[in-house]
Amino acid sequence: MKKNITTILICVLMAVAAFYIGRISLQKHYERKIEEIVNIYYDKSDESDVAPDYDGKIVAIDLCDVYGKKVDIDSISGKRNVCARFSATGCRPCIDTLTDALQAFVESNPDWHVNLLIDNIYQRDMYVLSKEFGPSFSLYSTGASMGDTGSDISPVMFRVTPEGKIFRHFICSPDYPERTYDYVSTIGL
Repeated sequence: MKKNITTILICVLMAVAAFYIGRISLQKHYERKIEEIVNIYYDKSDESDVAPDYDGKIVAIDLCDVYGKKVDIDSISGKRNVCARFSATGCRPCIDTLTDALQAFVESNPDWHVNLLIDNIYQRDMYVLSKEFGPSFSLYSTGASMGDTGSDISPVMFRVTPEGKIFRHFICSPDYPERTYDYVSTIGL
């Protein structure tokens, strides 16, 4: 009897250990995949193209909602929030690819919320544009420069910590729109 109980306990402990080892291994795989996707736009061998590290930087932008009311940065942070920032006068194919990818993402992940931070947009235009997106999107107007979060031509995506810091920063490539879809597919990981 003792031998059977001991054998069962050993089997249970081995199963629990295997589960946690598999989980840790899978998490490391996801982290590597995310790192590859986030950094894929830049060729690390060419120092002039190395991406500046925006992760950990405090988001320092003024936000206004579609009604022109000032919004605190805390409202775009959270576990299931992602931000996409672009200029209304930026790369149109990049913006279209980005918004299409995000629309597809929220259709399959309705518990996530997307914050579109748009530079150089009139308040009335933003109000009209907000009708094109569903309840999983919030639109905000921002300052005229994207220098604090990345490119002023291509859209950028990132998440925000509760402290208002950027993490998982990504600059959308105008040459490789599929990389935007790759990044968006890893948001929920």
